[in-house]
Amino acid sequence: MKKVTLFLLLFASKLCAQYPLAPFDKMFIDCINQWVILQPKDTIYTFGFVYLDPQAGLTFDLAGHFAMKDSAFVVDKEEKASYKYRLSPQNNIPVSIIPETMYKELDIQKVPNWLDSYKSDENSPQYMYSMGYLYNEWNECVKAVPFLERAMNISPNFVAFNGLKLSAELAFSYNCLSNYDKAISVLQTSLENDPNDAYTYKELIYAQIQSDKISDATETFNSAVKVCKNTEYNGENILNILGAYFTKKDKENFDKWLPLAKKWNEKNDAYLNKIIEMENKINNK
Repeated sequence: MKKVTLFLLLFASKLCAQYPLAPFDKMFIDCINQWVILQPKDTIYTFGFVYLDPQAGLTFDLAGHFAMKDSAFVVDKEEKASYKYRLSPQNNIPVSIIPETMYKELDIQKVPNWLDSYKSDENSPQYMYSMGYLYNEWNECVKAVPFLERAMNISPNFVAFNGLKLSAELAFSYNCLSNYDKAISVLQTSLENDPNDAYTYKELIYAQIQSDKISDATETFNSAVKVCKNTEYNGENILNILGAYFTKKDKENFDKWLPLAKKWNEKNDAYLNKIIEMENKINNK
């Protein structure tokens, strides 16, 4: 998507109105399928439409800009090009939802015509997974669970276009909400159907550690190492196991797992530094 500098465009047409703006008390994730105004840095306001692109995720479609003068505004619409911005939690700035009373002056429709090409069956597992994944990404796990649970009732073995399992995404939500027993149950059932999914093992190890089932977590880790071709989570998994023993001040088991933790993280400086820091502290260095 082409990048432009917001707030710095010339005004092409002029329309005046006397409508007060709603407060800037919403976040992008709260405004799916809504027209919004971005909180301004100066006297120029940027407005556009927030929607879910099934593949790109939460997206902002820039519609134009306006400036306020004595409760009136001057509007500049983006007519010649379409600028779409992938939204992430890192750029989650406060926004204001545009009331319908302003639609005429801004020359916008409640539902843009182009939105049809991004719509999908809201009763499909893919749509429910996409919504759950989106809310998890934005740390809104409590909103993710209903979508993912509905999808599980329809297609418990569903795999999304990104290759991730529905069951693992639901378990991520449960882990996020500290519902570790539910996460463990979902993940163990998933592994019965597919014992080779590395991400499922990752979430299961995390849930077991958080449930103070470290012995179970070590068995799960060993199983993952044996059967999974994908090894990308092994370093993080064993770091979490080592961290659990460190927290418990269980030096015997810490020392037992320390060499393997260093081995799996020898190319990850950030993780290796954490391991060395724990090693020094547990040895009172």
